[in-house]
Amino acid sequence: MTTSRRLGAPMVLALVTGTLGGVPLAQAADPTLSDCIQANEAGIKLRSDNKLRQARAQWLVCAAESCNAEIRNACQARVSEVN
Repeated sequence: MTTSRRLGAPMVLALVTGTLGGVPLAQAADPTLSDCIQANEAGIKLRSDNKLRQARAQWLVCAAESCNAEIRNACQARVSEVN
C-alpha cells in the first residue's frame, strides 16, 4: 500500500484557481517607486534587444497605479507602441 494519494479533479481545480475554502491566493504587492523605475529601464533594454514581449511585461509593471504618474504615463505609452 502506498502512502501517496491522488487528488481528484475538483480538488486540483480548487487549488489551481485559489478557491479552496473561499480564500483567494496571495497576490503580489503594488510595485514601489524603485520597482517602477527598474521595470521601465528593463523594458527599454529588452526593447533594444528585440524582446518585445518581455519588454511589454516590464512596462505593464510600471504602468501600475502605484507608480509615479510620469513613469506610469511613459510605460503606458510604451505598452501601446509594442501592442
